[in-house]
Amino acid sequence: MTNTAGASGSGSGASSSPSSASLARIEPYLLLAKSARGAAAARIIHEATAAPGCYVFAELADTPAVNDLSADTATHGKTLALLELFMYGTLADYQARPDAYPPLSPAHLAKLRQLTLVTLASQSRMLSYRHLVDALQLSGDEAGSSSSTPNATLAPTMVRKLEDAIIEAMYSGLVAGKLDQKKLRFHVDSVMGRDVAGQEELKGMEEQLREWYVVLYNDSTMLVL
Repeated sequence: MTNTAGASGSGSGASSSPSSASLARIEPYLLLAKSARGAAAARIIHEATAAPGCYVFAELADTPAVNDLSADTATHGKTLALLELFMYGTLADYQARPDAYPPLSPAHLAKLRQLTLVTLASQSRMLSYRHLVDALQLSGDEAGSSSSTPNATLAPTMVRKLEDAIIEAMYSGLVAGKLDQKKLRFHVDSVMGRDVAGQEELKGMEEQLREWYVVLYNDSTMLVL
């Protein structure tokens, strides 16, 4: 598996490289992978994808230990799918094909929710609370079941739950922005880059940077005027 750590998505949110702290968190698993093979390598993937602070996995995916698992997809196919899910995927990807992955622990689901927020923030500078509640699968009976439900119908407890999730992601260095509690939306200033799947995503990153440059240029021009 050959991958690159970088920005994910092709929207207008500004993406930055993964933090040094995030890259450092994967180091122990890279060291373990040097001598691991088979089931031991698969176990490293399970542990790394659930570990706090580990958000980029390209280096782990490129280790001989992980590459060797591809020779036995009957045994390790779901584990490899798990790794790719945490490299590029979202909660929606998991929900679409839950049987394609091994069972996810609460820690896995919590992190996948954070990574889903990162992907959404890389695609748009303005995210409505309603959209985020649905995409992060925070909704329950109190929040309504339809994504077309207006923001005004979100229960206060659901608003707090969403804002807590966003604030946690901000403290973790995954996103930066402002919570608009009046209009119930999240304004994205910057977002951590996720692993990049291939050339198509690299092209998307290039377009994303162009769009962001235009936004910054227009903002600076308005300030001068």
